[in-house]
Amino acid sequence: MNKKRGRTSLSQEKNQGENQEELSSSSDISDTEQASAKRSHVCKEPNQNWFKIYPWLKKEVEEDKIILFCSLCRERNGKTVFAVGTKKYRLETCIEHKESEDLSKSQQTRIITNFVKQLGIDKLNIISLMRNVYFYTKNHLPINLFPNLCELVTTQFRNHEEYITSDKMCILKTPYYEKNKMKASYGNYTNNNLGTKFLSSICNVIEENLFKKLDISNYWSLMIDESNTISDDKHLAIVAKYLINNVLYMRYLGMINLEETNALYIFNQIKSFLESKNLNFDSLIHFGSDGASNMTGHRSGVSAKLKSLNSFISSNHCIAHCLHLAGKDASLKVEYFKEYEKILHKIYSYFSRFHKRQKMLHLMQDINDEPNLELQNPVETRWLLLSNVVGNLYKIIDSVLSTLNKDSLAGDKAAENLFSLLNEDFVIVTMFLADLTTILKRLINIFQSDYVSLSHLKPHLKTAINSISEYFIGSTDVQPTYGVILRNYMDRNNINRESLSFFY
Repeated sequence: MNKKRGRTSLSQEKNQGENQEELSSSSDISDTEQASAKRSHVCKEPNQNWFKIYPWLKKEVEEDKIILFCSLCRERNGKTVFAVGTKKYRLETCIEHKESEDLSKSQQTRIITNFVKQLGIDKLNIISLMRNVYFYTKNHLPINLFPNLCELVTTQFRNHEEYITSDKMCILKTPYYEKNKMKASYGNYTNNNLGTKFLSSICNVIEENLFKKLDISNYWSLMIDESNTISDDKHLAIVAKYLINNVLYMRYLGMINLEETNALYIFNQIKSFLESKNLNFDSLIHFGSDGASNMTGHRSGVSAKLKSLNSFISSNHCIAHCLHLAGKDASLKVEYFKEYEKILHKIYSYFSRFHKRQKMLHLMQDINDEPNLELQNPVETRWLLLSNVVGNLYKIIDSVLSTLNKDSLAGDKAAENLFSLLNEDFVIVTMFLADLTTILKRLINIFQSDYVSLSHLKPHLKTAINSISEYFIGSTDVQPTYGVILRNYMDRNNINRESLSFFY
């Protein structure tokens, strides 16, 4: 047994010795490989693929020798080999620098720098958009045009240096536009919703500037007007006129919600609004309104209560409204005018209710070579609408008569009854009103100008009076000319003056 054990131990020792020799030899080989791997291979020139793998790796030529450096570390003014530059082209050095702490710090610095730079660019973009919004508010333009203005400004900025001319004609070149982006419109802040938010963010600045100018003005006037919404909510619009350096300005001040419409409530609301803006009532010298009794009452109207604050306040209501009321009172003395208005409503009602009738009217307009105009409904609250109604009707009167005649022959009783009302008297009155309202329309447009003075109104009033006298009144020595439109109709249909006796 002992002999066997001895033999076994000797064989085991022999095997263990052989294994140790193999391990020592393998370890020597691995150490040699690691040593050779650690020994970097220096290239004669840098591999071009290195610049694709490492975007921070750059090169420069100095004394016909290529120097490799790290653009991020050099930008950070680092002190490492790659920040200064190296002439040894070793891939292992690039790998070590990629994992170094210096490159990590340089990358963080670049990220912060780019973020600050981009933040500054975005800030300038926002400021430019705010300028566009401010331009809209100063020029009283609708905010829904905000994207169009932003696009125009961008186009002008990108194409401001290009000017193309030709000896024969001017050539228009298509402006430069950026390629279509999948980015949403709210990302560039140029949509209507963002324009409204920009406006709300700077409205306080605009308002403060407005009331500051109004307060330093020596004198200013106040104009108000009531309005109702579709839900019958009552509001009061407040507008002011003032002088700054002898320049007249008219500005919208605000809108007040009205729970009541009596003079005392309106006066208290106006007073509270003006006091909240720190405006001086001593500088208020004029009050304008729409002429309603609660506004112009001598004892208890809003104008009378304002005079209790400043006895020097003058008051009058809208001159265009006065002309409208004067014309309405004058029309009451003409019996046929009430019937004429009813016929206008019937004409509009007949054609507006059925698309087939409108289509037939348009067909008749093409046949008669008349303009393609629409019939309008006269509304008493709109001053210039009668001018538009008769202005369209006299131009297409032949087509209206032809359509009604055709429908009446087809057995339409409504067309037959309406056609009988559109006799020669109706046509003559239409031509007369077309001439008269043309004169009054020019006068009302002047009354509704932003800046009106008595010296400016007087010659226009005189011209309107002379035109009406020349057209329809005449004198003892001169017969009336019957205007332009009515005169042409009389000449075409051989109508003499005696046929107009019903009219006078």
